[in-house]
Amino acid sequence: MTPTQKVAAYLLRQGAAGAELLVFEHVGVAAGLQVPAGSVEPGEAHADAVRRELQEEAGFAGPAPSYLGSLIRFFTPGGDPLPGVTEYHCYGAWVTGLPDTWEHRVTGGGEDAGLRFRYRWVPLAPPPALAGRQEDGLALLARGGLLPGATP
Repeated sequence: MTPTQKVAAYLLRQGAAGAELLVFEHVGVAAGLQVPAGSVEPGEAHADAVRRELQEEAGFAGPAPSYLGSLIRFFTPGGDPLPGVTEYHCYGAWVTGLPDTWEHRVTGGGEDAGLRFRYRWVPLAPPPALAGRQEDGLALLARGGLLPGATP
C-alpha cells in the first residue's frame, strides 16, 4: 500500500515569553487547533506542496520552511482522517512580520476551499494539544535545529 502524502508547516516566532507556534481554528466549525497542513498533489514536490498549502490556507508567501522529517500514521478503515497509511512531511521556520491574529478564507480547490481559518500564536511551552496528533511533529523542531528558545 502506497502511503497518502501530506505536508505540515510548523512556523515559529519569538514572543514575549519565548517561542510561539502559528496555529488556526476553523471559523464556525469545531475541528480543533491545527497547524497549516494538507495533501501533496500528484507529481508535486513536498517543498512545493508546503509552500502552496501555506499560501492557500494562511495567505503566507514568506520564505520556504526547512524540511524537519516525516511521520507515519497508520489508520484503520474508517479511521481519522483517512483509512490506510499517511506519511506527513513536516517543515518548519522562524518567521517575522506576521500579525498576532488574522482570518483567511482558504483558496485552492481542496475540501477546505472557501472555509475561514482564524490564526493566532500559542506558546510552545507547554506544548499545545493539536488536532489529528499534529503535536507529534513538534519533536521534529528540536531535531531540525529549530529549538524553542533559540534565536531565529
